[in-house]
Amino acid sequence: MLKIKPQQQSFYGDFLYDRVIPKDHLLKKIDKIIDFSFVNDVVKDCYCPDFGRPAIEPVKLFKIAFLEYLYNISDVRIMKEVQVNMAYKWFVGYQADERVPDDSTLVVFRKRLGEKKFKQLFDSIVAKAKAYGLVTGDHQMVDATDIQASVATPQLTKEEKKKPNDPPPSPLDPDAQFGAKSDKRKFFGYKKHTLMDKSEIITGVTITAGGVTDDEPLKELIQEQQNTHAITPRKLSGDSIYGTGENRRYLNHENIQAIIPVGETTGPKPKPNQLKREAFTFDSETHTVTCPNKQTTSKFSVPKHAQGKSFYFSVKQCRNCPLMTQCLSGKAKYKTIFISEYYHEQQEAKAYQTTEEYQDLRQARGIIEHKQAEEKRFHGLERARCRGRPKLAIQAYLTSLVVNVKRMVTLRNMSPPELAVVLNRF
Repeated sequence: MLKIKPQQQSFYGDFLYDRVIPKDHLLKKIDKIIDFSFVNDVVKDCYCPDFGRPAIEPVKLFKIAFLEYLYNISDVRIMKEVQVNMAYKWFVGYQADERVPDDSTLVVFRKRLGEKKFKQLFDSIVAKAKAYGLVTGDHQMVDATDIQASVATPQLTKEEKKKPNDPPPSPLDPDAQFGAKSDKRKFFGYKKHTLMDKSEIITGVTITAGGVTDDEPLKELIQEQQNTHAITPRKLSGDSIYGTGENRRYLNHENIQAIIPVGETTGPKPKPNQLKREAFTFDSETHTVTCPNKQTTSKFSVPKHAQGKSFYFSVKQCRNCPLMTQCLSGKAKYKTIFISEYYHEQQEAKAYQTTEEYQDLRQARGIIEHKQAEEKRFHGLERARCRGRPKLAIQAYLTSLVVNVKRMVTLRNMSPPELAVVLNRF
């Protein structure tokens, strides 16, 4: 039963806290700019209003969870710390001589709220940052980072390595999958996909299995931000993996300028003395491809599972071509050129990539990597605390909420000229 009891005053009152907690303590700064009382309203439907034993006030349990992730310690340790650490106890809202609950209370609290409520709490902090003018949506960054599952990495046979995630590799954590951030950097676990404002306030978070590619949740992240916070970024920076034709077309439709480099084309790379695909021009009006020797073809085939068409020249066109040795490889007798369904989006991106504006804005992408490193190094996001995607999502929301609050404290304590520099960069 959720029934808020009036705070009982201790014999010591606030006198003891005022004497021992420095005014410049981080928790004092957080308390000054964030009123966490909204927590009770967000989670009240998780409690029975008039039946059962009186529950511990949700805002207190949330603040304990906040401290746990702020200082990267366990459930057991945080309860012991809150009992004896005066700054922690004051921040949570306990009197100096008041006993704190058992650590199992935190387990019940997380289970009661679930992933959905922790997302709402994360969104509430983002909304406060926006109300302070710290989130503009002018320029945002997107990236993904890997999180190791809370199980030993499964050992696969040669046959299993062909399809490493089918069936699920670990019965202890069936949601986890093998994934890779590069050819050499492989892992077993999950990915945290992050959308962040240039002010370094994280505005969007989603957790997927490790086998999901970085670019897949981009549309979901932006739409969720639009629906929740009414923010559509004017510019978006990301790695080349986000520059798929589908993503670029979506960003164009939303009038979002993509600060995303054009990745290398798929398929075998041409030899140094061979003509590159860029030497061939595609005319969308006549639906033809022209080669450097001014030969044109309108013949094409549609490869299976490919988003585009393969145009091919005839043997007769290629046979006596003076550029044949630079164009054909191996025993090929005619040239084929694949034209993506998103050809125009890719060409526009290549042209924009050569501009001075692109080169200046491109520098912004690095700040999201620093933020992800902060979450891992100082707040324990390198490895999952629990097993299963929903529980990891709670960990991710709390971690991003914590780093957002830290950033809000930093920004709110800047002078107006300093803050203007941060908000107007890039």
